[in-house]
Amino acid sequence: MMWSSFHRSSFVHFLILKNMKIFRYVMGALIVVSLFSQQAFAAFLDVTASNPYQDSINYLQSTGVVNGYNNEGVYYGPEDEITRAAFTKIVLMSKYSEAEIEACDTSSHTFNDVNDADWFAKYVCKAKELGLVNGYADGSFKPNNNINFVEAAKIVVVNFDGEKTSDPWYKSYVETLANDKAIPVEIVSFDTLINRGQMAEIIVRLLQNDTSKASLSYAILSGESTIDVDFDDDVLSELDEIFDDLELDMDDDDFNDLEGLL
Repeated sequence: MMWSSFHRSSFVHFLILKNMKIFRYVMGALIVVSLFSQQAFAAFLDVTASNPYQDSINYLQSTGVVNGYNNEGVYYGPEDEITRAAFTKIVLMSKYSEAEIEACDTSSHTFNDVNDADWFAKYVCKAKELGLVNGYADGSFKPNNNINFVEAAKIVVVNFDGEKTSDPWYKSYVETLANDKAIPVEIVSFDTLINRGQMAEIIVRLLQNDTSKASLSYAILSGESTIDVDFDDDVLSELDEIFDDLELDMDDDDFNDLEGLL
């Protein structure tokens, strides 16, 4: 069949319109996906670059371990203390799937203050099943109590490295974290109530096997030793620039003296 110039131009016009429609569908889908991704993984409004745990918090958010709270999850509360129930949930979520946690039989692994209807029941159940928690002598778990450092140390160490024994009971857990360089220097004692930022830092250091950051030891936390700060060349260079700005004249011996004082 011979096509006239009219037919040819109409067919071309049809193809253009059809392809434009497909193009609009594709672009629309890409925009929706982009907006969803931005909403799902947008940085928490209260976790800024000045927060020492920003990278760890953002990592846990990007992997779906934490979602934040208040106003549709746009706030994380890095300085907020964290309950035993919430801490247990987040530690488990960093290693196990929801399906694995859901499979726990709450009738066999529970405490007298944890009911099946509680949002944290399945997490406490799994934690008890795995030996992460044992509860108190009265059979309770005290899920709404804020967790202290040694309690957190046991849960996270057993989760990633297995059960330990020592006297006192928490020594081996603290020493394990110390060996893994996973005790943030802001933790000042065994009974420090840790916050959500510190929790994220401890978990991510273990997940990423990151031993490059400053960490405390059992001896320091128990008062048996003092902090030994080892400055690397980058830190010394930054200090040198600061002292230059302050018009302080310090040579290498002065820097060595400063290291000794700290």
